[in-house]
Amino acid sequence: MKKNIKIFYGPYGRTKHFVFALRDYSWKVGDVTYTFTPSLITTKSILFGELSKENYDLLIYPPDTADEHLIYTGFSRLPKNNLRVKKINEFIEQGGGYFGACGGALIAGGMKNKPKTFLERSMKKSQLGISGFTFQMDAAIPLLIQL
Repeated sequence: MKKNIKIFYGPYGRTKHFVFALRDYSWKVGDVTYTFTPSLITTKSILFGELSKENYDLLIYPPDTADEHLIYTGFSRLPKNNLRVKKINEFIEQGGGYFGACGGALIAGGMKNKPKTFLERSMKKSQLGISGFTFQMDAAIPLLIQL
């Protein structure tokens, strides 16, 4: 028996190189062969419900992707940005998997400290809240620290 592990990944940073290294990677357990089949979907696709357990098994935020997530969710109060986070959380609640590296791991958890800078407040707004860990974030953009 063959089972494809369907992966969502975003069109950000070095994602393409990271995820395509997984393409067609397979392993066997008993009589079942598992194979990674990555594909790219857009934020628009997420908003229209394509990110579901029926379509994908795993959501990946590889290295260099959290900045784009932060821009989509933390720097703007547009309703679509809140909906994007909600759709990702629904995918996890349905039993979908999540892998986050670097900033992708940070956005999965929560922030321990009370945000004091613009960047910290933006990161706090972009948290997915799907992980039980928290982190201390002390960050600022030098020119914007006064905000």
